[in-house]
Amino acid sequence: MTSQYEPFGVHLMIDGYSAAGPLMTDAKALHRLLDTLPGEMGMHAICTPVVVEVGPNCHKDPGGLSGFVMIAESHISFHTFPGRGFVTIDLYTCQTGIDRRAT
Repeated sequence: MTSQYEPFGVHLMIDGYSAAGPLMTDAKALHRLLDTLPGEMGMHAICTPVVVEVGPNCHKDPGGLSGFVMIAESHISFHTFPGRGFVTIDLYTCQTGIDRRAT
């Protein structure tokens, strides 16, 4: 029997301040990243990644790119805000750990 207190998964959230560079506005490169990253992490994409350009909504949100891929283990998503120099990345997996070492 599994303990009710056994960790179920890992939720990794990254807020990147002072973010810059061509990747912040390169939808094709970000799509490729979402297409390859799950496999590189030992996870399994269960849908085609989606990357969309989102226009400005307000002063706080001047627009950028948003992307998402659903994985069997949960999801990976991001939102870029090149006009603000900010990116936010969200990865959740029901695996009990994420190997964060560079290979």
